Amino acid sequence: VPLRGEDWISPRQKWMQRYLPKIGAAVAGVVATVGLWYAFSPSEEHADDSHASAEDADHTDDGSAGDELPPHDIEPIATSTAPRAPEPDDPLDDVPGVSVRDVPISLPVAPVAPPVEKDDPPADADVVAVADDDPLRPQRDPLPVIDVAARLNDPIVKLDYMRTPLVDFLRVTSAMSTIPITLDIDALSEAGISAETPIFARGTNKTVAEALQLALTKRRLRYVVVDQHIVVTTAEPDVLGPLVRREVSDLVGTQAGATERLAKVIEQLIEPVSWKTQRTTTSIRVDGTALVVVQTPRMMRKIDAFLTTLRAARRDPLGAAVSPPPALLTRRASAREALSKKITLNYTAPTPLEKILSRWAESSKLTVVVDWQSLADEDVGPETLARMSATDVTVEQALMALVEPLYLAFRVVDEKTIEITTQDGLAGNPELAAYPLADLAADEAQYASIVLKLRGQFGPAVADNVEATADGGVAWYVDEPSKTLLLLAPQDSQAAVEAYLDELREAHGR
Repeated sequence: VPLRGEDWISPRQKWMQRYLPKIGAAVAGVVATVGLWYAFSPSEEHADDSHASAEDADHTDDGSAGDELPPHDIEPIATSTAPRAPEPDDPLDDVPGVSVRDVPISLPVAPVAPPVEKDDPPADADVVAVADDDPLRPQRDPLPVIDVAARLNDPIVKLDYMRTPLVDFLRVTSAMSTIPITLDIDALSEAGISAETPIFARGTNKTVAEALQLALTKRRLRYVVVDQHIVVTTAEPDVLGPLVRREVSDLVGTQAGATERLAKVIEQLIEPVSWKTQRTTTSIRVDGTALVVVQTPRMMRKIDAFLTTLRAARRDPLGAAVSPPPALLTRRASAREALSKKITLNYTAPTPLEKILSRWAESSKLTVVVDWQSLADEDVGPETLARMSATDVTVEQALMALVEPLYLAFRVVDEKTIEITTQDGLAGNPELAAYPLADLAADEAQYASIVLKLRGQFGPAVADNVEATADGGVAWYVDEPSKTLLLLAPQDSQAAVEAYLDELREAHGR
């Protein structure tokens, strides 16, 4: 019953008068917030249009050149981009605290030199002006500082690794300790140890350092601390071994000066720097038809592998060109089948790099090792955010879609192992590879054209000037008895040469 002098209202009207204004204010606030977000956020459609326009412009520039390439230019590998679509299980674009602008999605293009001021003197013809800060290189926050000594003393309650692949053991240890761990995969491969070598380590109440020591020493491995990283390499010391004698009469025959020439070729193609360093005590000399060498055990393995390659090439030159034996297979050729398989892998939202690489390895059935020490120079670590889209493309194309926007690169270690490194790291790591040319040498004019093109691309051959030092880590030599090209160069240059030779064989129906 209403009180006297007070207007009576129903409970429903009373509720509406009390709560309806609050609900209206909340709805208005949400609408205003959404409107402001759309008004001030960057337009992704516009960014995509700008990116597509840039790609069209690049395509137009590349395609407008109608002149043919000079005979000495070797075109790099061309990769195509397949249509891309996200996978259902990918992380969403609206992850809280993550912006799609954290990682660039466009491929890098050649930087443009800054304009020269009128008062500046003319630049030398052989020098190209480059800005101090590359505007195309992604700008990232510095990696966190890690107290390696303290993290090595972190406790591990229990170790239970039975036949765990080495690369997986190091990945787990790195995640627990937060210390980036790099595998010296070249040293391990030369010693016959792979990244999948099983590790045995069991125990309780160990530190991170003790766990590494326990697992690695059983495989004749060791770890060293370099800056804020751990590098795992072979346990053998990098010191000179005893004097070694190698008989090469089957390679030099009775030709005068052939043994001396072979020794000079070895100096140019097998770690040239190791023979030229000041105060070095390495040496190679001739004793009749034998080579007498003083080098480290690791270099001796490389020399023995080189001699094995020459013998395999000379045993059946034409057969080696048609179907190369294992000793003559390049690293990329050994992994060609695995890299050509098709996969689909999409991460449309920024995701930690290590997670994407783990998924890529699972999809490709390949082992991935990362040179975190080199990647630190680009401020890239395991938690660096990245994106990739690859729908029904080759394994190689999918990996390129990941590493190129990050200004990184990859190289083949063997038929089952891929290493992620930087572009500078790839260029500074020349490798020796053999390319049989006997099937192409049947046509003398074509063979001469190949040699001319190599000379224009890489300079004089070792055979032309055996006293010269390899320029920029690149040197080449054609073994005339087997018509085999031996090329010391980074893998991107190796890939260009291999593509050029494949093109010649395809053109001539071989």
